[in-house]
Amino acid sequence: MEFLNKKLLTIVMIFTKKYIYLNNMFQKTTNLIKNLSFNKKLLLLFLIALLFRLNYGFYSNSFGQDVARDLVLIENKITNKDFLVSYGPKASVGNFYLPPLYYQVHLILSLITFNNPFVMKFFVIIIESLTPILLALILRLIKNKKYIWFLTLAYAVAPIPTIFGSFAWNPNTIPFFQR
Repeated sequence: MEFLNKKLLTIVMIFTKKYIYLNNMFQKTTNLIKNLSFNKKLLLLFLIALLFRLNYGFYSNSFGQDVARDLVLIENKITNKDFLVSYGPKASVGNFYLPPLYYQVHLILSLITFNNPFVMKFFVIIIESLTPILLALILRLIKNKKYIWFLTLAYAVAPIPTIFGSFAWNPNTIPFFQR
């Protein structure tokens, strides 16, 4: 019985030391973040969102029919030296076309990257990593400043925005451009 008490006491002491260490690290990190300027907090928020989206994006290389359609259309535009896109992608519901901004950006980025098929994926990842920053700037104007960082960090690491913000599908840039 005495052996079990000593073993239990040793385990409790180890967990207590680890708890104290983690608590001290948490306090130091919290104090460091509190002392950062607003712009540095925005940069940190961008980096966190970017890391989450890049991490998910590297492990899920989806290449759907609409991405292939867009890539073929842009490749034909580049081959024919027709650098003006007059219509956007066709909407999957209804019989209408979206504005041509997505195709224009795709065309410019494809010209810069020599028609890399993943250029729009990384463009969407960067744009969607900027969305929490835009959200923080808007919330700074209308909400209590106490909740800005919690809300924007929650958006930056949330699973659904991370999943949709890491592959090239034209509606994925809407959260950034709708503001």
